[in-house]
Amino acid sequence: MSTPHTEHHTEHPTDHTLTLAIAGMTCASCAGRVEQALAKVAGVRQARVNLAGEIAIVSGDALDLERLQQAVAKAGYRALPGQYRAKSDSERQPGISVMLSAVLSLPLAPPMLLEPFGLHPMLPGWLQLCFASTVQFGLGGGFYRSGWKALRSGSIDGRHRNRRPPRDFDQKCGGIGACAPDLHRDLR
Repeated sequence: MSTPHTEHHTEHPTDHTLTLAIAGMTCASCAGRVEQALAKVAGVRQARVNLAGEIAIVSGDALDLERLQQAVAKAGYRALPGQYRAKSDSERQPGISVMLSAVLSLPLAPPMLLEPFGLHPMLPGWLQLCFASTVQFGLGGGFYRSGWKALRSGSIDGRHRNRRPPRDFDQKCGGIGACAPDLHRDLR
């Protein structure tokens, strides 16, 4: 494991700056949750999170890497020492996931496109369910994972007026809500 980047901060002679790679952020709300979690750790004077760079820069005295990592984990993300992290294959090539989603969705399109012409080339309901579920929950599972992290960190419980749900939370709930009646009908 690499040593975290640490340097002395010039404003306070006892301050140090620590750079952490943050894994799992998908939007500005995620970055804000990580920043708030880091700012609450004892000894932290300032925490700045860069979503695009997937890094957090933490300044303070007596910074404890383990406590910082625990705070980030409690918020639903992962902090790694150092500035850079190796991206997974799915993060490097999101186009593959999009292409696979399109291929699995393609058999579901003809019934919708041909219905106005009186044609009904329907696949069996169980096969439609398999294709749609694979796309929505398998390949699109990242949306649900980030929503679950937001729920677990308490940012969507209504008690914290200064917190906002992730920008795509309504899409996550809407996707499940739109799918539920069809699922009920197809499984009867």
